[in-house]
Amino acid sequence: MTAGTRAAALGRADAVFIALACGVVPLVSLVIAVQAFEAIAHANLAAYVASIVKWTTLGGGALVLGRRAGMSWDELYLDPRGSFLVRRPASTCVVVVLFIAVVNFGVLHRFTVTWDALGLPRGSAPYLAMPPSVLGRALGVVCALAAATGSEILYRGYLRVLAERVFRTWWTAAVVVSAVFGWAHGFYGWYGAAYTGLNGLAFALLARATGSLYVVILAHMCFDALVFARG
Repeated sequence: MTAGTRAAALGRADAVFIALACGVVPLVSLVIAVQAFEAIAHANLAAYVASIVKWTTLGGGALVLGRRAGMSWDELYLDPRGSFLVRRPASTCVVVVLFIAVVNFGVLHRFTVTWDALGLPRGSAPYLAMPPSVLGRALGVVCALAAATGSEILYRGYLRVLAERVFRTWWTAAVVVSAVFGWAHGFYGWYGAAYTGLNGLAFALLARATGSLYVVILAHMCFDALVFARG
């Protein structure tokens, strides 16, 4: 049985995991955000711990199931040998800085301006603000690392490979997975979901360009750190 055949015929564990990661978990997060917004509005530490547990679990599960489905480290963009990060560490830093500058302060800023110009509502997530305590800042850093690593392994790794094998073209897979990525952040509201989906597409392009998930994880971690710092 080839790797492609194994991927096409998903096992029960894969199907259950995808249903949980892309359906149940986002839906539960959305319900909690809507029904208990006031209760969690300033529960920063609890939100950070929950995020660390969630993304560590989902990222770890995606990695295990991906390998069981025959996905190679290279296919997952996780092979450290010959990685862009290893081969060109200085260039990696430049790429990440330029990526943050162009996407965060360029593309996403213009998206926000356009959204506001259309008079569309924006939700808020005050529980993302990094607490001023030492513990809060430490958890914020760990949360940024866990969220970046777990979500990139899940979306730009495992789900990307599955989508590419189903849709046959990388760009279609990138759009579909980015839409799922946006839906998974629906608890931020319509604006947050669209904003995150667009950001996910940018991460997908970065992964495609560098062939290294480590570079994308670093960029994602920096992006999340900026979000937490700004609240």
